Amino acid sequence: MKSVLYGGSFDPLTQAHMDIIGILSEKFDFVYVVPTNVEGYKANCKMFSFGERCKKIQDAVKDFKNVIVSYVEEHVPADYQFVSTIKYY
Repeated sequence: MKSVLYGGSFDPLTQAHMDIIGILSEKFDFVYVVPTNVEGYKANCKMFSFGERCKKIQDAVKDFKNVIVSYVEEHVPADYQFVSTIKYY
């Protein structure tokens, strides 16, 4: 089985994100969409909270049977790096 992690802020979730998720879902057995909770470069222009972004993604991918929205970064420290999520999986 092949899996892939697709991480990002998804703030907001765009059609381009959905296109990528669609392509990944065709190429991999499982697609883990991992919204970040680290503000990073978007600290001053954040549109949605972590929970709101996860809910929007969850609603948008409901028809994909192999796409999983991960909440693994929900309570991460400010200096967290996505590589830690990769090691988690």
